Amino acid sequence: AFEFGHFIPVLIEMMGLKAGHLYISTWTMNRAHSLNILQTVDSGQVAHLAVMTDPYFLRREAAVANGLVMGIMQRKQRFVAFKNHVKAIAIANADETKSVVVTGSANLSSQPRAENFVISCDLSLYQWLRDEFFEAMLNA
Repeated sequence: AFEFGHFIPVLIEMMGLKAGHLYISTWTMNRAHSLNILQTVDSGQVAHLAVMTDPYFLRREAAVANGLVMGIMQRKQRFVAFKNHVKAIAIANADETKSVVVTGSANLSSQPRAENFVISCDLSLYQWLRDEFFEAMLNA
């Protein structure tokens, strides 16, 4: 089955990302995707990681959430949980001159149903989502 989180390593590879930016927003996620996200930092592909979830994730998937949050903290990256139902991935190269944004209806977990996705390489969309959603919520 194809999952929303499968976009992350594919797009990072297609962009040839080195020390890039990765913003992720989801309601919940599974263990495989949480480990893959941390691996993007460990591999040097991502230097700036920010993950946002709903508090529901912290309760529903406590072991996965604890592993992810601890991993993010150990890597000196950013995490925040708030009443969040946005499913979005925003990726950019190191100087943020190339980007890709994926939005959809699915979480970063296995979905036994059809989901929708929109992919855009519009830099202004990346910048708007970064500034008006991700950074605004991370700094709230």
